[in-house]
Amino acid sequence: MTEENKKDDIEIVEKPEYADMILNDVRCHGTDSRKPKEWYPELLYNSEKHQSARIITQMQNTSMDMSPVSGLIIKMQFPLSREQFEKYRDAMNSGKKFKIYAPKDRMIKIIFDENLKEAILANNRRVGFEQFKIMEGYGELLSLDIENGTLIIKLAVRS
Repeated sequence: MTEENKKDDIEIVEKPEYADMILNDVRCHGTDSRKPKEWYPELLYNSEKHQSARIITQMQNTSMDMSPVSGLIIKMQFPLSREQFEKYRDAMNSGKKFKIYAPKDRMIKIIFDENLKEAILANNRRVGFEQFKIMEGYGELLSLDIENGTLIIKLAVRS
């Protein structure tokens, strides 16, 4: 990672079976989800089956900043569940680190939902030129942090 974590309380582990949380991909949606499942029970259910689970966050928890040197920096915030926050707090109180699994190359897949792709294409047709691009691919994990029960992820998207 190019940036260091703000605190030395998070450790990125090599094997997912040793992790308290697994980070594989980020999916961007263009519309609000109708009747979304609560994310924590879904996460528990899928972790028992060793399958991936999706966590949905609203757009106001995502910020993007364009830099000529770093490229596009995406900062996302996800609320931790009460149980996950208690695990984090217990790890801090015992002097251990909270373990998060991320791929070895620190590249997190960024996926766009079909609704968002259609909205971007419709906007480009309406204005008459390619105002926005669909940049599916990978973002380099810059930093992970947890503050007040919120997981903060920073990704750098370079073309």
